[in-house]
Amino acid sequence: MDVESDIYEVKLIGKTYHIDKNILIKIPLFKEALCIPNVKTITINRSSLLFDHVIAYVIDDTYPYPLKYYYELDNYEIIYDKDKLYDPHKYSKDKLELLITHIEEINELSKKIYVLETKIENISGNMYQHVSFDHTCYYENCKFSSNDNLFCNNHKNKFINTCCFNYNGIYCNNLTDHNYCLEHFDGQLCNNKNCGNFKIRNSQFCFIHYK
Repeated sequence: MDVESDIYEVKLIGKTYHIDKNILIKIPLFKEALCIPNVKTITINRSSLLFDHVIAYVIDDTYPYPLKYYYELDNYEIIYDKDKLYDPHKYSKDKLELLITHIEEINELSKKIYVLETKIENISGNMYQHVSFDHTCYYENCKFSSNDNLFCNNHKNKFINTCCFNYNGIYCNNLTDHNYCLEHFDGQLCNNKNCGNFKIRNSQFCFIHYK
């Protein structure tokens, strides 16, 4: 049997195709014409612009046939699932929805970071609220000058720490904030209400509230 005998000539407006019968039989509109004996030419009064898409789709239904041209499949009476046709805008919508989701997650994370930063600022504020900017002794009601330290000479020895360890130019002597050497540093906050200073080692209080 001659192989060419299964090839049909399909004439559309603007172009003529030569297509195997096994492919054309998948197009319902052509089934009747394919049954006519000794006729190998099919003429269709239809533009050829979309016919390449139609042929590709009937050969492989996973072919990304453009959704916007679905009516051409209707013209050839081809059965198809409209939801599975290729829609470039669908992918754009999916990406947009994903982007919106990410933005919402970032906003939520930003809120949590803001809350955390606020808490840290409050803790920092409490840690330094004891600093006396007039440079007077901080011990109870003492009014003596502390010479840029927290306590005057009369009261600085009331605290357990008499260490002279020098850390970056700051002596561990309870005269400057919570700068303790490793021997005296506890690392936990003072138990005194609203105090943000660190505890002295082996004590429940900082150097301000320790007695």
